[in-house]
Amino acid sequence: MKNLIFILPFAIFAYFLSKKKLVAEKETVLPEIEILGEKYKTNEVVMSGLYAKIYDKFYVDIVGIINTYALSINTKMALSIIMIESSTRSISENNKTIIGDDGNSVGYMQVSLPAIKDVNKKFSKTFSMNDVLKNAYSNLSVGCMYLDMCYNSAKNSNSINPIRLSFKKYNGGNDETDNSKNAMAEKYAEKAYNYFLTFSK
Repeated sequence: MKNLIFILPFAIFAYFLSKKKLVAEKETVLPEIEILGEKYKTNEVVMSGLYAKIYDKFYVDIVGIINTYALSINTKMALSIIMIESSTRSISENNKTIIGDDGNSVGYMQVSLPAIKDVNKKFSKTFSMNDVLKNAYSNLSVGCMYLDMCYNSAKNSNSINPIRLSFKKYNGGNDETDNSKNAMAEKYAEKAYNYFLTFSK
């Protein structure tokens, strides 16, 4: 009986504390993002299901591209770029709706004309802006090949984190370094790398 009297106040306190926490959770309004044409709440449980959906949609194509062109990147790196470049837009099957930078970047991986030129030169290809706009697989191919160029450049620079630097180069150009002062590219790299770590869990 004495033990019960001693424990009871702590039990009551724990009950009210858990109830308060539950109310706080109910009152929390989670922001929504639109990915693959559907809206998602950005909490960890829902996002984990979202990452699985992203994998299902792009994994096979990306693996095929990596193998075809003998690229050094992995699927998680490419998926991270897709997430940061086009996840906040509704994605149509014909890939026409994803246009950014005043029309200068297009598709799932927001491929630009300079990136296309670099890829064509490096891989002896003839991709055009029209290709990466109208053909989703071409967009993924050029995006992955350009990311591979950024990654190899990062590795050759003896970067402390070549994956993160490759993201920075993808956004800011191949001249970016670990210590370059490009706030936009730095923020981009941080966000993309966080996606990469999430995909790696």
